[in-house]
Amino acid sequence: MIYNLPPWLCMKRKYMMLSMLISGPKQPGNDIDVYLTPLIEDLKILWENGVEVYDGYRKESFNLRAMLFGTINDFPAYGNLSGYSIKAQKACPVCEDETDTTRLNLCQKNVFLGHRRFLHSKHHYRGWRQAFNGKAEQRRAPPILTEKDALLPHPDDVSDATLVGDAIGSFVAWPSSLISVDDETPTKSKAKDKEPPRKIESVASIKQMHAKEIEDVSKGKKPEKVVAKTAAKKKPNPSKFRSCLLTSLELSDIPQGNTRLVPMEEDVFGIEHQETIGMEDFEQIFEHTQLGLGVIDTYIRFLYEKLMHPTGLRLRQRFAFLAPFITNLGLIISKPDEVMAYVLNRFMASINSEKLFFLPFNTGNGGHWLLVAINPISEVVYFLDSLHNPVSTYEAMKNLVDTVIQVFRAQRGSQVPKSKANNITWIQVERKEVDCGFYMLQFMKEILLSNQIEIPSKYFDDFKFATYSKSKLDELKEEWCQFMIELKVV
Repeated sequence: MIYNLPPWLCMKRKYMMLSMLISGPKQPGNDIDVYLTPLIEDLKILWENGVEVYDGYRKESFNLRAMLFGTINDFPAYGNLSGYSIKAQKACPVCEDETDTTRLNLCQKNVFLGHRRFLHSKHHYRGWRQAFNGKAEQRRAPPILTEKDALLPHPDDVSDATLVGDAIGSFVAWPSSLISVDDETPTKSKAKDKEPPRKIESVASIKQMHAKEIEDVSKGKKPEKVVAKTAAKKKPNPSKFRSCLLTSLELSDIPQGNTRLVPMEEDVFGIEHQETIGMEDFEQIFEHTQLGLGVIDTYIRFLYEKLMHPTGLRLRQRFAFLAPFITNLGLIISKPDEVMAYVLNRFMASINSEKLFFLPFNTGNGGHWLLVAINPISEVVYFLDSLHNPVSTYEAMKNLVDTVIQVFRAQRGSQVPKSKANNITWIQVERKEVDCGFYMLQFMKEILLSNQIEIPSKYFDDFKFATYSKSKLDELKEEWCQFMIELKVV
């Protein structure tokens, strides 16, 4: 098969070349190397020297080189072709030494029951003990073996990658010199076993259309309405960076329990910090589950770097973030003085200008996230909860914010009548229920894009949705995955 051709052509019979036919009545088994020897000699010539071939379309000769791209065979034939042992206890070419083998004493056969490792981490087969070996499968799939020091056959000019290891997680384009354009285009067959003949359709020119229209009018006919057909634009792949990141993860040691440290600069949260990212954080994005602290923190860094730094000076003057790893419920209860000191220091850094501080708050009750946006100078707090609970539900958080604002008022020397000393305005912004973690991240992004420190109680007109669509959430996931690739976390 000629894989230089498009997918809809390379599998057609007229583009297949029969290089060898081994007659029966029995398969050659390991003696297949005798039959393959002439083919291997031809492949060596085609790869090392090439052969002169005449191109009937261009009317010229060229040097043709070829390589063996792959083989399609069943598992026994795989053993014969590669010389790999497929009958011993380590018969899996992917798992190798980690092959899970069980010997059946009565029939004297080896069975392999470790295939559940390759399933999705939440797949119900992983916990189905009775149908398999009586055990739940908690292991992850073994990493794909790759020779990272091997040279790329065609170095990528865009990323300057020359080794396979450098190209993992990126997209390496085919060199244009190796791409041949064919005039044939894919067509859909009307029947599975019948292929209709291709038709070459011509499009009338504008002059021909006008001439026909004038002729019809002169004969008393109504001109036909011509509807111009435009080719549908190819939609971009909505999961391009997720797929790329998933491939990189499979080739890394993260699925085996290792983690990465993502540095958080002091400008982001007012304190230098390193966030730990592990496999559970990636699974939260891939499987759309409840978001943890790692994803929240790193996406906030993404918002800071992409929207506020270095060109977003105006945004940096109007918005700031409070660290969710400090302002969580556990620390508010166990170490309230330390949390208050941190928040107050963040407020004091902007004592002379109004600024809206984002406080992503985790309730600790099942990992529910809500967003609190604080303007300490105007003493207005915006409260956004996808569960529509009143602010009194989160008493510890509310008391912390009220206390810090009162201390900040005193530090500024602001004069407030005693009757209004505790008159801090809490505004609950109305939004429909969505996934709380993704909802909170999307909300912060939209407030930054609106560039308004006053949030309407009915929310911004430009971002009013009954609920966020799947494409909106996919966009957020793609941004996080692209950022992880840029940071070379994997």
